[in-house]
Amino acid sequence: MKRRKPRPSPSPGGRNNGPHPVIRLRLWLETEDGVMLGLGRLLLLEAIRDEGSLKKAAERLGMSYRAAWGKLKTTEEALAEPLLEKVCGGRGYKLTPFAADLVADFRKLYDEVENKAASSAAMFPFAVHRYGE
Repeated sequence: MKRRKPRPSPSPGGRNNGPHPVIRLRLWLETEDGVMLGLGRLLLLEAIRDEGSLKKAAERLGMSYRAAWGKLKTTEEALAEPLLEKVCGGRGYKLTPFAADLVADFRKLYDEVENKAASSAAMFPFAVHRYGE
């Protein structure tokens, strides 16, 4: 399937003021076996932290429970560290201290790289926006 090029949005007067590009980044850590941690897994871990439930976190991100579980297991195997622990009573999950630190560290790395890319974009003769702006 061929992707359409986005059109610049017109100004209020009906004229184009040039392109409105957005910086997009893909940043991940991988081993010889594949992806260990990337933005998708970061968002999944943050959602589990916020929701207290793998099922709710997966739903929030529009993925199946099975897919979410598989991604977490792959990361746990690569790191040889558990990422989740059952909440007292057996209903729900919380991040292990290791996972909480991993989330904070990867979020910091991702944000620093994105901020550097955004500040470097000042070299263009038009405004370049961060994703989500």
